[in-house]
Amino acid sequence: MRVYCDLDGTLIRGDLEREFVGYLQSTGSFTIRNYLLALISIPANKLRRKQERGSIYKSWTVGFTAEEKDRLFSDFLENETEKLEIRADVLGLLEEYKSSGSQIILMTGSYRELVLAFLKKKHMVNIFDEVIACEVKENGFCVSQHPYGKDKCLFLKKDMPLIGIANEYADRFYLDQCSVAYVVGKDEKLKRIADEKKWRCL
Repeated sequence: MRVYCDLDGTLIRGDLEREFVGYLQSTGSFTIRNYLLALISIPANKLRRKQERGSIYKSWTVGFTAEEKDRLFSDFLENETEKLEIRADVLGLLEEYKSSGSQIILMTGSYRELVLAFLKKKHMVNIFDEVIACEVKENGFCVSQHPYGKDKCLFLKKDMPLIGIANEYADRFYLDQCSVAYVVGKDEKLKRIADEKKWRCL
């Protein structure tokens, strides 16, 4: 079997990238260019989110070298992760499926490099056979992939039975394509669908 698990609000209680962007703002790490590009990215991405599709621009990733990003990730993860508590029930479920031979895939809309740094910090890299996350093009502004909402379905490999674990109403599209679906958290709209479709609640 292949298990697809969401990150924000599912495996962790908070939102990794949102917390990191807040950290960048609080430390004065943005330049005027980041804020100007945000005038383009925020409204464009809000429209996409209303359509339950992935973002097409990302303004905070512009202007940082690989070394600067690594340093910022490290500083953030050392000091600012109290809001990113790991859900023991979800982690336990993943470990159970892993021990039975299932492939475990983390599928998240958060920025890939940040996600990998987080997993390394939490000693969780070995749990996942694959990490599917948001990636940007070389210019740092245009998004090359953003697994969110309907777009998560593009990454499903259906050559074996699928299991999905998620927390958000926008995740219903990919959960509906899974043989077994688990719902986490307090999204009432998602819970109503879970009741109708006999999905499992954690």
